[in-house]
Amino acid sequence: MELFINDFEIDLNQSIPFPLTYQIYDIRNMDQRRGNRSKTIAVPGTRRNCEFLSTVFMMSTSDAIGYPDLTQFDPSIKATARAYEKGILQFEGIAQLIDSSKKDGIWTFNMVLLSEQIDIMSLLK
Repeated sequence: MELFINDFEIDLNQSIPFPLTYQIYDIRNMDQRRGNRSKTIAVPGTRRNCEFLSTVFMMSTSDAIGYPDLTQFDPSIKATARAYEKGILQFEGIAQLIDSSKKDGIWTFNMVLLSEQIDIMSLLK
């Protein structure tokens, strides 16, 4: 699987899949639809990923007393995302950073992919 965020290819752990949940819509409840989404994706903190994600999500670290390496970021930022499997587009939408952690000196970034929703009712007016 290849994941692109803001057209930048993210390094992924090959052993960790990220399944997508697709929604089937009921025509009677068009106003209650939700988009497709992924399970939480653990993105490894490679040097490339750290540099890129820190700029996209405006991340910063601090050494607060009792909270070494506390990472702060803007949770409202949503970046464009595309996922491909063997060169075939499987998902297009946005990526949102949920949290990050550092264990044994290695960062992990937990993200969720959400599909962009189209308001069909507004388009039909």
